[in-house]
Amino acid sequence: MVHRGVERTEVSSRRHSLADYTCGAGVHHCRDAIHSLANLVFSREISRRFGALLKTYSQLAEIILHTIRIDIRCRTMHYLDAAMRLGNYNIDHEAGEPDPYVVDLNTEISNCNEFVSAAMLKEEHQFVFAGLEHLMEHLFISNARHVRMANDFGIRKIIRNTLALQQSVRTISDDQQHAEFERAKSYYSLFFLAPQGLLDSIRQHQNFTFDEYKTILNLQCGVDQSIGEAGVAKATDHNYSMYRLELESSADIS
Repeated sequence: MVHRGVERTEVSSRRHSLADYTCGAGVHHCRDAIHSLANLVFSREISRRFGALLKTYSQLAEIILHTIRIDIRCRTMHYLDAAMRLGNYNIDHEAGEPDPYVVDLNTEISNCNEFVSAAMLKEEHQFVFAGLEHLMEHLFISNARHVRMANDFGIRKIIRNTLALQQSVRTISDDQQHAEFERAKSYYSLFFLAPQGLLDSIRQHQNFTFDEYKTILNLQCGVDQSIGEAGVAKATDHNYSMYRLELESSADIS
């Protein structure tokens, strides 16, 4: 029962506000409304139930926050995987636009950022998007193995993809240094060294794993990566096997 010193209209008004917050504005508004209600004086039984309700809503808010964080990362993995698997990077002209899947990802990030900014606190916004640029850069490099074939124009298109996402990440990230995707750009720039230049650079300095270097060598030598080891026999560069052996023996690469 509500304490007699509290007006009925006040309780009704506060309940209405809580419903509004729960339905629309955001998880932190819901918590604020519940804490506001906690200032009212209830019986011991009602207070116990209300404490349980407060705990439930707090847990729900945390679940929602983590779900949004995971959802955005799942979208990122989906679109970047599709961009590398389904995109065409063996083209005969300079690409004027990034891959359509990258454009779609940019749109998704923009929409998510708009929603999160309107519905959540700054700290919650930072939690949702923190580290997203690291995931993107990792996917750009690790997913290179899914590119079937590539030439100079195609590699420049991949670099254009990183530039397109760079603009989106800058609007949501506090880590401007990693938002530049310098590691991904450096990785794909190895393609332009040609096989022997790649091997020479590895002997001087190693920034990537053996598999990552092998992927670049595959792309340089025209190995169709979509058919696995069968693509080795169809490599357009007949010196591929020699380059591969040299790569395997050139350095201590994990």
